[in-house]
Amino acid sequence: MIVLRDEVEIGAPPERAFAFLSRIDLHYTDWHPNHRGAEWVEGQPGEAGAVLAVEEVLHGKLHRLRLRITAVRPGREIRYRIGPGARGAFRFARLNGGVRFAAELTFGWNRPLLSRLLDPMLARLLGKRLEALRRHMEEEGRNLKALLERRSVS
Repeated sequence: MIVLRDEVEIGAPPERAFAFLSRIDLHYTDWHPNHRGAEWVEGQPGEAGAVLAVEEVLHGKLHRLRLRITAVRPGREIRYRIGPGARGAFRFARLNGGVRFAAELTFGWNRPLLSRLLDPMLARLLGKRLEALRRHMEEEGRNLKALLERRSVS
């Protein structure tokens, strides 16, 4: 399995970070300059089973993605599936007056034999895109920190 992970400490309560990402449709274009738009197309915003359609520029190309929320632990975690073999999670851990925010993307298979056989091919196929995604995630972490420490988010 290929795992991309970014963490950042934010001087704002975890509830603020969780609220921001639960209603990401309202804040998506503020979060990163390469984000073009987001809209809940199924279910209730931020709840398990809901589907968020997003548009963003990654590695120089516009992508339209559909993220299905697979699990929500209020104030602690939001997990989602992007497609076959691609998943993500946002995690929130309370710190002294703030939150440690972690974003994670995983690609590949969670089965040892399949993973050993197919993940190296997947990594070669994705190539420089993985590094572009890693940079994008780091930028999102820094931007989220700045946004949440600067203002309240509803």
